[in-house]
Amino acid sequence: MCTSALDNRQTGFVCGAWRMVEGHQVHRVAISHRKRLLNSVVAASSPNGKFADGASAISGKTLARIEAHGKNLFYFFGNDGKPRSDLVVVHIHFGMSGRFTLFNAPGPEPGVNVRLKLTTSNTEAYLSSMICQHGGLELYDEKVNKLGEDPLREDAVSERFWEKVRSSKKSIGLMLMDQTAIAGVGNIYRAEILFRAGVHPEQPSNTLSREQFDRVWRESVLLLQRGVKTGSILTVDPAENLPEPWKRRYIYNHSECPRCHGVIRSWEISKRRAYACETCQPLDPQVISSDRKVALRKSSKHESFNSHCAPEPGAAKTVAELRQALRSAGLATSGSKAQLVERLKEAEGKVEVSLVDSDSKDDESEVSRGFRTMAVGQLRAAVRERGLRTNGTRSDLLLRLEQNTAAIKGEPVPEESVVSRTDRSAQGDEFVELEGKKVSELREQLASLSQPTSGKKAELVARLKAYLGHFAEDGEEAIEVRPGTAHLGEIRETRDAAMDKKLAGESAAVEHVGMIDMVAEGKDTSQQKIPFRKRKRRSPRGK
Repeated sequence: MCTSALDNRQTGFVCGAWRMVEGHQVHRVAISHRKRLLNSVVAASSPNGKFADGASAISGKTLARIEAHGKNLFYFFGNDGKPRSDLVVVHIHFGMSGRFTLFNAPGPEPGVNVRLKLTTSNTEAYLSSMICQHGGLELYDEKVNKLGEDPLREDAVSERFWEKVRSSKKSIGLMLMDQTAIAGVGNIYRAEILFRAGVHPEQPSNTLSREQFDRVWRESVLLLQRGVKTGSILTVDPAENLPEPWKRRYIYNHSECPRCHGVIRSWEISKRRAYACETCQPLDPQVISSDRKVALRKSSKHESFNSHCAPEPGAAKTVAELRQALRSAGLATSGSKAQLVERLKEAEGKVEVSLVDSDSKDDESEVSRGFRTMAVGQLRAAVRERGLRTNGTRSDLLLRLEQNTAAIKGEPVPEESVVSRTDRSAQGDEFVELEGKKVSELREQLASLSQPTSGKKAELVARLKAYLGHFAEDGEEAIEVRPGTAHLGEIRETRDAAMDKKLAGESAAVEHVGMIDMVAEGKDTSQQKIPFRKRKRRSPRGK
């Protein structure tokens, strides 16, 4: 087996954000390459000479198989009719800033970081990665046996992940980043999965109930699948109709919770930043160790950094842009940048408050409005935290919480939830409406949520219920999600995903693997330079 690693590796650290490739983009690369390269005889070379032996071993062979496991890619090369023992396996891990780009042949001149070039009759593929190594089938077996369940693989088994979770004292936040436990989840997904599941990152894995685990697994599958379909880390459900800045992600790099409007706190778990809303992700302090209590005491309200991700209003604006926005709103434009940002946020908050129905202002408390924005999973977590029963409908949970809150404050205990009334008025009993929709309408709604649209009406309704946060009540059969990518249907083109990022204010390179796909764009690439940035050479010491 030959291993090759980059010299002077790029750190990928920009403006406070690590740009590690997450599993959905690796699977997107595999899907794209299966369409374009699979079953083709390839000519292989190593333009920078760092994978010369591997290129020589696979050149002239047929690319017979491509597998993605978490953040790892495996390419199997072998001629037809040859025994499996003659297969050559190439293992790729992109690291912080790798890519595997396709070009219509002939492609441009390879850059200095291109360690593997594959050429077929009509396509050229250029690889830049942290790890590129080759060997026999034993290399594949060795690597895969060390990886955990990948929610994007059809052979993923949630029970194997559950066994690791229930037997580990690690926090669930640390467990989700452990590629030997679950493969493909990165830091952005960790924050969003746990928020949607209503589980605190510091909760020890072995204290999770089966219901909590099922929510974590479900969200892992659904969010990663959405990432494959859209080409972006999009975690916010469009049905919630949240305002800016919560159009793409709920809590990652945000300072305020979009549901309860509480503070988002951030701190480090094993040198990676974690995020949580303590209201929507309650944590029993009795279940965590003393050192983690110390870490949580050091946590603070998250201050949004200027990253490649979609920013909060004002967080990534220049002073001139902030002043222009304030001037347009008829507000004062003097002060420091922090003061301008705060003034803009206050103005936006007042606009949101003014949109609340005047008939409901007096009898609906701020706490009730916070409950109303919670998904069923968050409501159950809040009810459980107060030692109350967790069975029943959404309205039952809301009423239980309001009665408990009123009792604590010494106020009259409501017989019917104000939130339940406004919920029914605003949403029209969402799940009942689903039953009354036509199959075409259900499929259209599923397509808008990047979910599979195949199946009978009952299956479509069940899929929408599962996606929109419906968890099984007592005596009701739980709705399970299906791991893998084969059933996802149409996958968004790379070009469209990159444009979507730009329109949202994100860098098109925030998930940079495969973001530039000249084949998909249909461009003549013969005269184009490969879009890899050259790093400046370091000056010798003493000069």
